[in-house]
Amino acid sequence: MGTVGNLLIADLRVLARRRWVIAAVLIGAALTFAFGLANSDADYQRNVAAVLALGGLAVALGLGAPALVRDLERGVFGLFGGAGASPSDIGWSRLISRSIGLMAILAIWGIAAQIGSAASGDGLDADLGLHTIYTAEVLLLALLAAAGAATLVGVVAGAAFGLVVIITAQAIVNLKAAADQGLIGTGAAGLDLAYWLLPRAVVSPMLADLQATDEAGPVAPQVEINGNIVNVPSAEIDTVLWTLAWCGIFFGIAVFGLRRREL
Repeated sequence: MGTVGNLLIADLRVLARRRWVIAAVLIGAALTFAFGLANSDADYQRNVAAVLALGGLAVALGLGAPALVRDLERGVFGLFGGAGASPSDIGWSRLISRSIGLMAILAIWGIAAQIGSAASGDGLDADLGLHTIYTAEVLLLALLAAAGAATLVGVVAGAAFGLVVIITAQAIVNLKAAADQGLIGTGAAGLDLAYWLLPRAVVSPMLADLQATDEAGPVAPQVEINGNIVNVPSAEIDTVLWTLAWCGIFFGIAVFGLRRREL
């Protein structure tokens, strides 16, 4: 196994032993399972979506912001470099391991929700399964954005940047929907430019339906402009691919930022 693979496995082992990661897995799984057992369909989907979005965002920023900075400042990466690992090897392995860790946590939460739904007699929820996948992409964007920014401005500011990226991505999608429905008429050219250049939130069909009926809760409150409700549509394949491409861009920024730092 190569250097990247060895470093990746080593970091995954470290993550698996961290108390806050274990606590996040257990608490999130318990909540999503309990929601599956105890609520009606709309309540169940809304509450599980809240755990995935809000809890997942906290996990993503917690994994991403310190991913390349804390061990660099502690001299751990210097030891890796002394053993023959290049900055690129370290960056690639660390970002991939943190991404795998995030996906694993979200998968456990999603499976717990499905088990709860099945145990309640409602069966598996395919719409929620797709929503979990869409949410995972958005949270991966937050993780990588935070990791990249942290190499330049520090851990706290990096986490804040990851949060701003997610808020901006959702705002762009909301405003584009409002413009397409003729509810806003100024700055359309600038909005179109931002829509086609910047990351976008990936809205699942389940979340779009819940938001349209004002049942999505804090995850996606209904958008209203001048007394008119904005119907935010679910993401199409171009948005899924574009946001995935931005994940790659932030991944590259993070590796580049680490290479500029002395190990």
